[in-house]
Amino acid sequence: MCSANDSPERDPASWEVLGRRVGTGQEGGEWVKLDDQADVGFTSRHQLRTFRLEDTQHSTGQAGWRRQQQQGAYEGS
Repeated sequence: MCSANDSPERDPASWEVLGRRVGTGQEGGEWVKLDDQADVGFTSRHQLRTFRLEDTQHSTGQAGWRRQQQQGAYEGS
């Protein structure tokens, strides 16, 4: 996750990462929460921070995932 380029008020502070398996015959299944973060802080503009997915029950395996963001969806593997 990256901080905004201009103002701390635009930095991401809290989010959920949702996903569902693709390529395993489970397409169209329910979205599951893979991780969430709250009250995240940044110390500079354009600061890049890495967050590991803590939900190992859903985040392991070789299949791709569809990820959904709060405002729209992003598909990838």
